[in-house]
Amino acid sequence: MSDKQTFEKARNETISYHKLYYSRHQLFEKDSWLAKPDSGLIQLLEKSLIADYRRAGRNDTLCLLDLGSGVGRNAVPMAMTLQKEELPAKLIAVDVLAESIDILTKNCTKYDVAEIIEPVVADNDEFIIEAASYDLIAAISVVEHCAGKVKVLKLLKAIAKGLKPGGFARIEMTTDRNVIDLKTKQAVPTYVETPLSESQVREMFTEAFAECQTISLEVFPYKEVLDKDDRKILWQSKQVSFSVRAKEKESTK
Repeated sequence: MSDKQTFEKARNETISYHKLYYSRHQLFEKDSWLAKPDSGLIQLLEKSLIADYRRAGRNDTLCLLDLGSGVGRNAVPMAMTLQKEELPAKLIAVDVLAESIDILTKNCTKYDVAEIIEPVVADNDEFIIEAASYDLIAAISVVEHCAGKVKVLKLLKAIAKGLKPGGFARIEMTTDRNVIDLKTKQAVPTYVETPLSESQVREMFTEAFAECQTISLEVFPYKEVLDKDDRKILWQSKQVSFSVRAKEKESTK
């Protein structure tokens, strides 16, 4: 199987999984991974970005970007927080699946955040992140869906460059993926657009965010039981998450 065929098969698996999941689970549904947003991201928004914004006496519009937004697991709670704080903000929510963006659009109306969130259908590999444009960029479990390691690193560097001076980024990537059949205990063939190890992600992070301050870097295990081809399978992986801050402008004094 060629690299292109492998990528296409992996992309089809990703799309099929998310279409099925979003058809079965709603945003904020208990016992689903849509139940709550990424806690580190919300903490970064509340304790760092909003706190800094108020401390600096700013009144400009905050600009945020959520890559791989899905149906709004992180975008909607972020927008709700900004709305509650009565802060001017625009959040661009990007996902490759038109179906996800359709549901996100409905969720924006449902949770009264349509004025803040701008849904966009686009692929990670094609979406242009303008330099020095965002106060916060979120990319939760999405970067590894780029078409190869070169494009993964390219996107990470684009995120770093896309931050305004003093801006923040929160990124989580799935690594060391392992899938087994729960009945036979045999490994199940599985595909991901860009298979990565923890060490590879750490190296990419170090290179891409060399000019940023590392706020946190954590690794934790993840498990999920899934239905696949009429059998129960166990998905196991590591989740590597990190938060960074771009350098602030140097004082002209």
